[in-house]
Amino acid sequence: MNITEERPVVFTALSRHIFYARMLICKFALLHDAVPINPFTNWGYFLDDLVDRDLVRRANNNMIIRADELWVFGPISNGVLFEIQLAMQLGKAVRFFSVGPRYQDILPLRADAIEFEADVESSKESAALIERLAMQGADRSQATTKTHEDR
Repeated sequence: MNITEERPVVFTALSRHIFYARMLICKFALLHDAVPINPFTNWGYFLDDLVDRDLVRRANNNMIIRADELWVFGPISNGVLFEIQLAMQLGKAVRFFSVGPRYQDILPLRADAIEFEADVESSKESAALIERLAMQGADRSQATTKTHEDR
């Protein structure tokens, strides 16, 4: 293994409701040859409110700008929806994954299988996102990673 080999950098977007899976998500990215930028490993939950939350949001958005791709894990919250919209606006690949309490629960999702949290589900933004993903086609929104059996 070449430990100086350049790998793609991925911002791992996830809701606070799956905070518990942050290390499994990082493991997943590393084992799929990507370098994860995980907001919950960088800042915890809004840096324990030691600074204004908008400073953390701005830092997250800057990491998305610098990342090569956005990987979305689990149901989409309002904050994750914004991150997806930003990544798409920047022309970055967006990939979707399921999540759970075990590493084996992380699997690629097609765009038509993504879920939204209850407060986002009925929003115009979620409907617009689904329509936009459908227009882009499954190839772009579907994860192209090795399966667990490949490991």
